[in-house]
Amino acid sequence: MSNLLLTGTIDPSKFNNTMTTLTDVHIRLYQYETAIEWWICKSNFQNIIFIENSGFPFDVQKYTRLAEQNNKRFEYILGIPYVEETIAHGKSYGEIKLISEAIEKSKLLKKENSFYKCTGRLIIKNVNKILKANYKSDTVFTGIPTDQWAFTWFFSVNRDFYQKYLSDAYEYVDDQNGIYMENVYYKRLLEHRDLIDTFSVYPNVDGVSAGTNSQYHSGKLRLIYKNIQMKKGFFGI
Repeated sequence: MSNLLLTGTIDPSKFNNTMTTLTDVHIRLYQYETAIEWWICKSNFQNIIFIENSGFPFDVQKYTRLAEQNNKRFEYILGIPYVEETIAHGKSYGEIKLISEAIEKSKLLKKENSFYKCTGRLIIKNVNKILKANYKSDTVFTGIPTDQWAFTWFFSVNRDFYQKYLSDAYEYVDDQNGIYMENVYYKRLLEHRDLIDTFSVYPNVDGVSAGTNSQYHSGKLRLIYKNIQMKKGFFGI
């Protein structure tokens, strides 16, 4: 599988910076551009799709050319903002709608049965190793069972599985009251645990959380510990 969907909101002020601490547009744009360049140049994905919902001017041609230079394809989709709904229910609402919209509109995903999804400002340093692994399913998630929490910054999902079990999750999120996309996803995934798998190694994520403005990456020793936990099933669904 060689398809990657990146989701983004470059200018969160459009949504009153709802549940967002990292609000500087110039920093956010730099993070998105840096990540997209990395995915094109360093990852083994052949198709990279970027869907963004704030409408901030984005240099699509720059990354289309970069993809062509690397024998890959890049696609940009301007997503529907759902401003009132996102402000009312939180950024989880907008994120879920972006994924569904990308499935519906993407030319590169049109004939694909599955894809990987990553938050657009992040990179997964060991992604090529992850892609080489054999999984029993093309729907692959990690999470924290004790918190009833599925990691949504990086996962793989079958198109039919997503549309059947996850696409309507936006109806149940309420970030301000502690019901996040991660919670709703976990519940749905747990109900269909026999249809999913867990990554064989912990995704080595690098980047900054928009909600807390803190680094995801926690260093080499911490990553080793997380991989030990992964083998023991701690990050399973």
